[in-house]
Amino acid sequence: MIYILMLSVLVLLIITMQLFNKDMTAPAFLITAAFTVSLLCCCIYADVWGFNDYRLILVILAGLIGFNIFSYITYILDKNGREPASYRFEPVAVNGYKLCIYLLFQLVLYGLYIIMIMKTTGSFSLSGMSDAIGEYYNAGKSGKQVYSSGLVNIGTIINMPGIYYVIYLAVNNIICRKKNNILIYINIFVGMTGALLSGTRTTFFMYIIATVIIYIVLKQRYNGWKKNINIASVIKGVLFIMAAIIVFNMLFAIQGRTLSDITVVDLIANYIGAPVKNLELFIKDGRIKGNGFGLITFRDTYSWVNEMLGSEHFIIPKVYKYRWIDGKILGNVYTQLMPLYNDFGIPGVFISMGLLGIFCQKIYDSIKYKKSRGNIDYRLLIYSYVGFAIIFSFFSNKFFELIFARAMIYYLVGIFIFDIFFCHISIRYGTFVLNFRKKSKGGK
Repeated sequence: MIYILMLSVLVLLIITMQLFNKDMTAPAFLITAAFTVSLLCCCIYADVWGFNDYRLILVILAGLIGFNIFSYITYILDKNGREPASYRFEPVAVNGYKLCIYLLFQLVLYGLYIIMIMKTTGSFSLSGMSDAIGEYYNAGKSGKQVYSSGLVNIGTIINMPGIYYVIYLAVNNIICRKKNNILIYINIFVGMTGALLSGTRTTFFMYIIATVIIYIVLKQRYNGWKKNINIASVIKGVLFIMAAIIVFNMLFAIQGRTLSDITVVDLIANYIGAPVKNLELFIKDGRIKGNGFGLITFRDTYSWVNEMLGSEHFIIPKVYKYRWIDGKILGNVYTQLMPLYNDFGIPGVFISMGLLGIFCQKIYDSIKYKKSRGNIDYRLLIYSYVGFAIIFSFFSNKFFELIFARAMIYYLVGIFIFDIFFCHISIRYGTFVLNFRKKSKGGK
């Protein structure tokens, strides 16, 4: 059965490539390619996991076809005979003292984070760093008491859009062939490394995906939006996957995780494919009803409201349980489709994913068919953030944890703060001056 599903999604991917002119950063391509890879990993474990519920085919195809159809309709309406907006933009200069201030902020932030780990684990050293991080992560995961700081939590939330912003500056200047200040790369390195202190890899992957999306979109715009899937692109993709396997292995070592008796390739296949198997197991168990609209889909928001009210006003069903097969853990992630299926059924999956397709495509078309009014394209900063939710739809409920949730508000506020700091504030004659004048764009 899983092979039929894999073949169906592969055919859908080929159709999507043709419909969107082989655009690798189009939302429909990103989500379909991600599910294709996930299902390929499922095929590796087909004999062990034993896929046999055909409703899984209906749920996944309903979601992907809905997303693709609505994305394509939006794309046709937005395009309306227009050519993509291509122009040669300019490099963005950032004063070195601002980069120094930002670096100092990060060093203090992650220094405090290390203190949190020390207070939880009792020790922290460079030689035992990975063990301490692993112990801190496992303590929080198992429900044990861990030391936390509201100040550090706020700093971490604010810092993430800052790294996105600096990544954009770095990529923009690379494409414009302008040498970046070394402090830009140091800030990015510190931000990406610091993101691993929590023991999770989500934020780290968000930065990687943002870098790739920003680079491809800016490169396409700079070169006139030429078709970008060719032999060279395939070779680069293979090399990127090989590098990702190496990095994934390194992250487990850095974060104090052990691979026990499995290879890193088996680990990655399980990591990417397990959400789909969990989805099938959930479908077999049956949908769980709650006392509110979209309780599982909007779980993050409902939990926040309960926290604000100080009571369990919304009773959220516990559906994210850990699952195992033959003594091996599958985890507790179920793809983006599980909460939609639980709350709205298969027709609701089709409609909900279609609406998400419209949302993502509108942002992308705005980038593609409208010129930016300045050297910083804020739409691309938003899309690089949304892109992670699109790609990781094969993994978990990222759209309603990161986009249609308070996390999106935090991100937008953070981008606004760092935009003012890096590009609109200066010191003249001993006073701070704000300047929001937009620079005009030159054509090709």
